[in-house]
Amino acid sequence: MKSLRSQENHDALRKVAPPAALVVASLFLYWLITAIVLWWAYDIGSLIRDGYYQRNQALSAVSKMGIIVTLLTSIIWFVAKRRKTLDARWTLAWNVAWQTSLLLCAYVLIILVKIQFRTDKGALDDSSFLPIVGHTNAQFLSESRSLSFVLHVVPVMGCVSGILYYLLVQLTRLVRSYSHPLS
Repeated sequence: MKSLRSQENHDALRKVAPPAALVVASLFLYWLITAIVLWWAYDIGSLIRDGYYQRNQALSAVSKMGIIVTLLTSIIWFVAKRRKTLDARWTLAWNVAWQTSLLLCAYVLIILVKIQFRTDKGALDDSSFLPIVGHTNAQFLSESRSLSFVLHVVPVMGCVSGILYYLLVQLTRLVRSYSHPLS
């Protein structure tokens, strides 16, 4: 009885582990690409050369904003996964891409509305950009930087999200077909 239950647990783990590992790997890759895109879009290299950032500060800021973008994107991936639709390949990628772009734009809009309609009209502090992530948001979304985010980061990361999600779905199907060839 105990060995049967152990075998069932092992089989259940084999079903879940490869897809979970693929999701984690895909989100890590997405975060890495986000960091590269943020570095490019905000021309962080020249900000380091001009003394605005030290290299470690820039890496920290880009990493944190990359985490924010990745967490927002993971919401779209989770919703897409829950729907379990059998869309055509390009439709699946397109739906995830535009939904990711829309969510990232909505995030920026929420921050800009919060700043615009705040009660204290004095100098902005980090809390004006949402609690906990305020300092990071201030670095990337204050003044005209929000426009750079919407024009440069959002379209690229929307496309990357769609492509990576599509590849994740395909790889998950492939892994499942190899781990359960008769099902």
